[in-house]
Amino acid sequence: MARAALSKRSRHLKDYLLLMQEHEPLGEEDACAYLAQARWGSQAAHRALIEACLPLVVACAASWRGSRLSFLSLIEAGNLALIKALAEMEAAPVEGPLLAQLKAKIEDGLRSSASD
Repeated sequence: MARAALSKRSRHLKDYLLLMQEHEPLGEEDACAYLAQARWGSQAAHRALIEACLPLVVACAASWRGSRLSFLSLIEAGNLALIKALAEMEAAPVEGPLLAQLKAKIEDGLRSSASD
């Protein structure tokens, strides 16, 4: 039973990493354009911004490997932190580099999850 669950989680991780590879790295200018569109209510821009940030989430999660959480759990925590950060950024003006702020928010979310 535990093997089946582990195998399923491994497949989920593999699928996620394959999905992530489908997206081009996002530049600051494009990220800001997507955020502006998302502020105007574009769900497509909101989703595109999230999907384009998946490599950032994985890179941040990789730096936390070796913590008490599995890599998949770290990615899940990073995704939640990303979604929360974008919701905040869509609601209020952002000063400074957007991608750097997103990375910091993801790292904060991972730090919090790893210490819980």
